[in-house]
Amino acid sequence: MTSLRLHDYEFTVHLFENDFIILRSSRIDGTINAEISLGILNQRPKFVDEVISSPSEILLKINEHFHEKSLESLYLIDFKSTSRSRQLKLPVFFGHEFEWDRVDLLTGLSKEVYIEKLVEADLTVSMFGFIPGFIYIDGLPEALYVPRKENPARHQSPNTIAVGGPYLGIYSIPSPGGWTSLGQAAVTLFDPGTLPPTQLNPGDKLQLEILEEEEFINLSNQSITLLKYNGIH
Repeated sequence: MTSLRLHDYEFTVHLFENDFIILRSSRIDGTINAEISLGILNQRPKFVDEVISSPSEILLKINEHFHEKSLESLYLIDFKSTSRSRQLKLPVFFGHEFEWDRVDLLTGLSKEVYIEKLVEADLTVSMFGFIPGFIYIDGLPEALYVPRKENPARHQSPNTIAVGGPYLGIYSIPSPGGWTSLGQAAVTLFDPGTLPPTQLNPGDKLQLEILEEEEFINLSNQSITLLKYNGIH
C-alpha cells in the first residue's frame, strides 16, 4: 500500500492481484471522487481499462501496461477542468413499454404523477460506474425511490433511464441491469470512440424534457449528442 495525491486530496493505493487498483480517501465525498474518476477516464492512461467511482473509493481496472511508475502519470491530469457545473436539458421518452407497473406497486404513484415529480426534481450528476460511462444522478425525491431488483434484467439498452434506490441512472452500453427502467434518452451521452467519451461532468444539473413517441423517434434518428442538443460545441 502506498499513497497518491490527486486534485489536492490524499489517497491510499491498494493493488489487488495486478488486476485492480483501489484509491481510498476518508476526506472526500462521491462528487469529488466522480470528478477525479472522470478526469482519469478522459485522460485515458494506457494502463487503465476501466474507471469506476463510488462515494467511498475509485476503482481502476488495470492491464499489462501497468508498472510501478504508472501512477505518476495521474499527477499530470487537470482535474479542475472537469468540475464546471452546467445546466443541461435531457430529452426523454417515457413509453408504456417501460416498468411502470413496478413503479406503481412500489411507490403508489401512477406513471403520470411519478413523471411530473421527476421532471420537477433538482437533479445533479453525482458519479460514474458500475460499467463504463454509467451515470448516477442525485436529487431524487424520497417518494420516487424504487429498490433495486433482486433478479436483474438480462439486458438494458444504451440510454435507458432507470431508478435504483435513491439514484436515477443512465445506462451507457448494453448490459444486465437491476434498476427499474423508466424511459429512454433521445441523445448520445457516451461514445467510447471520442475523447472525452462522456457528455456529462459531476455537478452538472439536469432538467428532464418529456418527449412524445414521434418526437423521440425523430430526434433519435438525428444521432446528436447531449451537448449539441444544448447548443454546446
